Order: sequence, then C-alpha cells, then structure tokens
Amino acid sequence: MSVNREELHRLIEALPVTELPIARRFLEYLRDTGDEEELSPEDVEAVNRGLEDLKAGRYMTLEEYEKGRRL
Repeated sequence: MSVNREELHRLIEALPVTELPIARRFLEYLRDTGDEEELSPEDVEAVNRGLEDLKAGRYMTLEEYEKGRRL
C-alpha cells in the first residue's frame, strides 16, 4: 500500500483535537522505531481501521476506559 505524506497530513487534519496527543505519541513511536521493522499488511490494515474508527467517532478516552474497567 502506497501512502504519501499529503495523505497523512489530511488524516491528521481530520482528527479531533482531543486525539492529537495520542496521534503525536504514535507518530513519535513510528519515527523512533520505524527503521527496525516494516509493518506487515495486517498491521497496516489495523492502523487504517483505527484511523477510520477515529474519523467515525468510534473511540473512548483513557478516562472513559479506566472508568469502565474500574481502574
């Protein structure tokens, strides 16, 4: 799957402001570990599903998750 930087920029621009810290941490993780191993097609598909969930509003905050799990 070929992805260009402009497409990634558009995805980032579409994220809710509340999700930007998570996106930043994930991108930093990819930057720091990206040279070690390429993502498998399954990993790429999982990331794409996650991005689609974010765009569709299918997510919960850490606080919501912890409350639901009574952590």
